[in-house]
Amino acid sequence: MTELTSIGCAYTASKHGLLGVTRNTAAAYAKQGIRCNAVIPGGMATNIGSAMAQGVNQSGYGLMSKLMALDPGMVDVDKIGKMCVWMSSDDASFLTGAEITADNGFTSA
Repeated sequence: MTELTSIGCAYTASKHGLLGVTRNTAAAYAKQGIRCNAVIPGGMATNIGSAMAQGVNQSGYGLMSKLMALDPGMVDVDKIGKMCVWMSSDDASFLTGAEITADNGFTSA
């Protein structure tokens, strides 16, 4: 395995697993009116970048730096929160088993 694939393998597998759990939960509880959706944000303005830069995870920081070279911009934490509130409201009652990608178009590049 190359360095890039080994660094993110467990992280990527866990993300894909969560999408399966989201779909399964949505299907299992839809008739009871219980919804389950996944929010997939891009880079967010939190302290993770500075923690990685300070040596918490040097290999992860290196990978993050390479990926962020595309510079999609950080996702606003407050906007993600507002989206989650909307997703939990009756206005989004039609939404279950969905995967909402909120990454400033990063995965579109």
